[in-house]
Amino acid sequence: MMTIPNSFLLALVVLVSASAVLAQDDNSTACSTIAEIICDEKANLNAVCEAIIISELDDDLEQDTWTVFVPTDDAFEALGRDNLDSMVFGNDTVPLTDLVLFHVVPGVALTSDLLPCQAGVNLLEMANGHDSRTKCEGGIPTFQKGPLNSKADPPQIIDADIAACNGVVHILDKVMLYEELPYPMPELFTETGTEEPTDAKITKEIAVTAVPTEASTLEEPEEVPDQETEEESKECQTIADFACSNPRFTVLCALLTESGLVDDLSDGMWTVFAPNNQAFDDAPPFLAETDINFILQGHVVANEAIRFEDLNCTETIEMLNSKKTRTVCKKGATFQNGVDNDDQVRPEIVANNIEACNGIVHVIDQVILS
Repeated sequence: MMTIPNSFLLALVVLVSASAVLAQDDNSTACSTIAEIICDEKANLNAVCEAIIISELDDDLEQDTWTVFVPTDDAFEALGRDNLDSMVFGNDTVPLTDLVLFHVVPGVALTSDLLPCQAGVNLLEMANGHDSRTKCEGGIPTFQKGPLNSKADPPQIIDADIAACNGVVHILDKVMLYEELPYPMPELFTETGTEEPTDAKITKEIAVTAVPTEASTLEEPEEVPDQETEEESKECQTIADFACSNPRFTVLCALLTESGLVDDLSDGMWTVFAPNNQAFDDAPPFLAETDINFILQGHVVANEAIRFEDLNCTETIEMLNSKKTRTVCKKGATFQNGVDNDDQVRPEIVANNIEACNGIVHVIDQVILS
């Protein structure tokens, strides 16, 4: 069996122990509201904080329950100075308030595993009455777009599931747009690829959706489900490629790389129950003598690609580490349980049937403990 070097294992134990201490400290103090997270705790969110205050929504986001998609300062800067000035210094703040409300889902805390992926039902009604659309890659919610955002380069969720006292926050790299802006957004490149002068604060290329004029209409109304044809045209990824190219699996990728399993998962045929980053955050501290390689192998089935519909409730599966896990079906949810998992906190399959060149990936929200 492959093993992780002691130096890495020691570092992992230190990090997990430190996380546990920090978690205890966090539990000893009051949790942060959504407004506090945006205005006090997260860097690069000053524009949204100011917009919330100008719109007098800060008190609302201190109470009740919300899901908020928060664009970064760079995302707002990409709208261009003319548009920002128009929203902030215009005759009234209604356009700015509506834009902020278009990034808020009232009355519910939607973590990423609850965002809808299925085409046709992947719409969320935002607080201003307009719909935004969730777009997924490999069954993972990856983008949240408005009707006027580019289909080729929609707002990406770059940081998900930031928990607040009164809901959840997801960070976007672009502003969601539901109606045309007063002024054209600046473009960094012409059609021939020649760089154009631009505001010095804008540091990355922006894909811009042409703003419809009175004589033009959108090619595809937002009510028509997006067709995920771009995924079909891509070459398939190996399981290792999937884990190491997705920001939700950075911890898993690091552990697979250190253990040498990333090479194995680039070939062969496997079924992998992949813990996301939050699963590792929630895992109990591992003892110094813990064989992390053994734990990782407890998430892998060798020489089979087991689809979600072929998992049979109450039946066991032998994992790569020779231990067995059990499929548990309860209240409409499906879990893959290790013998040492708490029955009250089972690893739930939150995304399934992610196809790779060499197998199938199912995403779980807890680490399997065998």
